[in-house]
Amino acid sequence: MKNLLLLIALFSFSISAYSQNRSIKNFYHKYKKEEGTRNFVIPGFLIWFGTGVANEMVDDEEAKVFLKFAKKFKTMRFLVQEDNNTISRKDYNQLVAGAKKSNYEELISVKEKGKTFHIMGRGKKDKLKNLLILVSAEDTFVMMSMKTKIKTKDLNRLINDLMELEKVRKKLKKKEEEEKAPPPPVEKKVKPIRA
Repeated sequence: MKNLLLLIALFSFSISAYSQNRSIKNFYHKYKKEEGTRNFVIPGFLIWFGTGVANEMVDDEEAKVFLKFAKKFKTMRFLVQEDNNTISRKDYNQLVAGAKKSNYEELISVKEKGKTFHIMGRGKKDKLKNLLILVSAEDTFVMMSMKTKIKTKDLNRLINDLMELEKVRKKLKKKEEEEKAPPPPVEKKVKPIRA
């Protein structure tokens, strides 16, 4: 009896895990073959390998911080339309609503002058397992759906590293400005003439 209950629990979990991303997958498959649409999937092993190679070739410290963070991404799926946004407002709203039904939470939402920007995430406790970024404008649409293994401490480390780099950058800039500035005029001391 225990084995039967365990089997039913595992089966229902796998179905719910599949259905959690159904609205995103349906949206992706509906629009990926439209004219002017570019779509691609980057598997996790390629992200891991690419960030490792890029880390060896890049000298910029900020880029190295982002590459280290990028290793936390497993799979990335992109859907991009440039010069012609064919996504209907209804489909866009259904995508956002479907993601919310699948336990995605809005992390950032901005609507301004015909442009819409959403960042949504889904996870448990201190882990972000899925990230969805949507950008929609009059002539452009971008969807990035990512599986991740980001922890809260990873985000904190990223923010702290970037803040530390900014401090270093400000110090270097100040030092360069001081070196470029002409030195202040030196007052010559005139020796008094003794009689």
